[in-house]
Amino acid sequence: MSKTVKLLPVLLFLSLSISAQDTELMQAEEQIKSHLRTPDITGLEDIQRSLESKNEDDSLNYLRLYYQAMCSWHINIKLMEADPTNGKKNVEKGIDYVSQSIQHNPNFSDAYALRSILNQQMLYYDKTSINTLQPVIEEDFKKSQELNPDNPRLYMAMGFFYYHTPEVYGGGLEKAKESFSQAIKLFTNSKATTSMHPSWGEDQAYIWLGKVAELQDSVALAKSYYKKTLDIDPNHAWARQLLQATDNKRDDGPFQLNFMLFILGAIVFVVIVFVVFRIYRQKINSI
Repeated sequence: MSKTVKLLPVLLFLSLSISAQDTELMQAEEQIKSHLRTPDITGLEDIQRSLESKNEDDSLNYLRLYYQAMCSWHINIKLMEADPTNGKKNVEKGIDYVSQSIQHNPNFSDAYALRSILNQQMLYYDKTSINTLQPVIEEDFKKSQELNPDNPRLYMAMGFFYYHTPEVYGGGLEKAKESFSQAIKLFTNSKATTSMHPSWGEDQAYIWLGKVAELQDSVALAKSYYKKTLDIDPNHAWARQLLQATDNKRDDGPFQLNFMLFILGAIVFVVIVFVVFRIYRQKINSI
């Protein structure tokens, strides 16, 4: 039997093994997304453990580590209020995963963007650390942008930071709106490098624009953004919840403008009446 024939089973096994790994990575983001609709964290933890069990020093490991960190991000969203102690530990684990991803592939723009999001989550547990974490977060923004200035998920990460950060620290709603709007523009022409690479974000961009609009008293605009999210993902539970919550809200943007115009008109009217009255009295007194 020739060496070639003997090698065939080995090559077939390796081919099937690589194919199985590719399939798992191709499905990772969708699997994570499917578990965002449930209140528990077990599904995300299962995905994380499954990916972790396959960690090895190969060309795809940076993606496995990235998706493990992505699981940590979404697990923490569920733990922030319910279990802050484990939430903080989970974020620290996520930062470790994504930092390893960067070590495996320093040119992966999405990893820097994700690490900035996880460091933003750390601020939830220790707001006094903003002076030390903010430069770290901004450095990841800078690196992600250098590697891929058209990465929409970078602008999502920046939007999150500006939304949750007071203006005195460089944040604010206007900056957040600008970042989320830029993300949406980039999503229009954005395509994942391969089917294994991340593509998340467009549905979230519209949701966060909606939340900004609500805080700026533009309820009608917020509703339009939530509906955009549902156009992308009809099963998006959070968008549906936010949309329903706006049904009982008044759009105060036009109301406030009309009220201000009414007050201004009333002031002008009073001033005119007062001036006319003074002129009239002066004429009466001069007679």
